[in-house]
Amino acid sequence: MSKTIYFLLISIFINAHALAQAKALDSISLKNIFDKMLDDYLPESDLTENAKRVDNCIRDTKEGYYLTCIEIQWDVDWQADFDKDGNMDTVIRVLNSGMGGGGNMYGYTINILLLNADQTIKNNMDIFSGGKFSESSLDIQDVRNDTIYLTYEQTWFSDTKKDHDDLISLDLELVYKNGKIQSKHYQKCPISIMDKTIFKKDLPYLIERKSDIDESFEVTQIEVLKITNEPNYYAYICGCTNIYLHFGRKLPYTNDTTISSTSILKEFLNYVDFLVHHTRYKTVLAQLHNKLQLLDTSKIQMNSDSTYTFEIQLKNKWSALLEYSKRDKKIFIEVSLKRIEKELNEDFWLELQKKITKS
Repeated sequence: MSKTIYFLLISIFINAHALAQAKALDSISLKNIFDKMLDDYLPESDLTENAKRVDNCIRDTKEGYYLTCIEIQWDVDWQADFDKDGNMDTVIRVLNSGMGGGGNMYGYTINILLLNADQTIKNNMDIFSGGKFSESSLDIQDVRNDTIYLTYEQTWFSDTKKDHDDLISLDLELVYKNGKIQSKHYQKCPISIMDKTIFKKDLPYLIERKSDIDESFEVTQIEVLKITNEPNYYAYICGCTNIYLHFGRKLPYTNDTTISSTSILKEFLNYVDFLVHHTRYKTVLAQLHNKLQLLDTSKIQMNSDSTYTFEIQLKNKWSALLEYSKRDKKIFIEVSLKRIEKELNEDFWLELQKKITKS
């Protein structure tokens, strides 16, 4: 390779790198974005004759105290092109001080803002929320190499017997992958590569699907199947090494509704039969349906809290917990399946610490 071509390639590389760096937003641009966000958090619809907007707060001018104040915490270094669309995105912490400032309504969220080329918000992703009495706290430390570095801390409310110096603090790393936020330790989970779709994709019904991250920063797939003039079917799946699959439905309760062991079993048989034919988990649900057909109704007994729960063991490490309850003129039917490959530590923080350390 000639020296001319060599230096030309170096020049192209340097210019391309400089161009990529130039995409970062300056503090003025970021502040403009956040100022516009305040209008969404403090909408005019919340204002009244006495409740007036004052900067980033709504103040009761008659009583003389603040109803709420919103603070957006940000840093010019908290930027990356997470979704690889050629536009810089950013991470923020939105603090709501609550009535009077710092009261019981105090809360915050950690948000990722995916931005368009014109610096408008394409997607505001709420990835964590906390409040005054939360059992955990999350703080942004840095954003580097498309990775969000955070500190995830146990609070005194999660274990009142511990001294503050003994509370666990973990370094957490989050990345944006396939349109979702994931923790790096979750990528080591066997379930992370699994297709988490629950209801079949070819059904003639409206199905809403979304994913979220739980308190362990592992992905939960949430789905709702809707049939016209019928109660919705709810489902979610989550886990890491173990799999947790949950189904639920709310039915109307009327004066004609009969609650007995026989009627409860019939309701579960109909419900599980529907799930057998409309989900991707036909095998384990068919096992459950067969067990229910053979179930002695004397096994279905009312608990002290007026709910009915019973557990059924299935093949291949699966088990099912079924619950039937009446609340607020509704009947709740729930089927919770789990496949346990590894018994977990009962202490949430110790188990999470183990997962993060191994990742």
